[in-house]
Amino acid sequence: MSVTITVLKEKGKEVGIEIESIMKEAQRIRAELSKKVREFWNSPEGIKMKQALEFAAYQSGYADSLESIAKDLGLGPKYQDAAQSANIGNLYKLLWGKPVKE
Repeated sequence: MSVTITVLKEKGKEVGIEIESIMKEAQRIRAELSKKVREFWNSPEGIKMKQALEFAAYQSGYADSLESIAKDLGLGPKYQDAAQSANIGNLYKLLWGKPVKE
């Protein structure tokens, strides 16, 4: 088995390494995991679990509290700005072997 290691650069800055064989295996495993997770959440048990989790979050007031805090602090735009400036979306896509936006 050969492995190609490439230093990944973005705007002249090193952002990580690519290990070709691991990336391909990660893509395969990710696809399998995603399929299994979707199957679970769409199953009768998964739907019941999702409903129970949502009920617990709202019944306890936790969900409303988090939404209120995020709104009061203006966190939505701040999270988006942080993600955009770090280009985290493309970095995650790169690591998962998905196409990266230019």
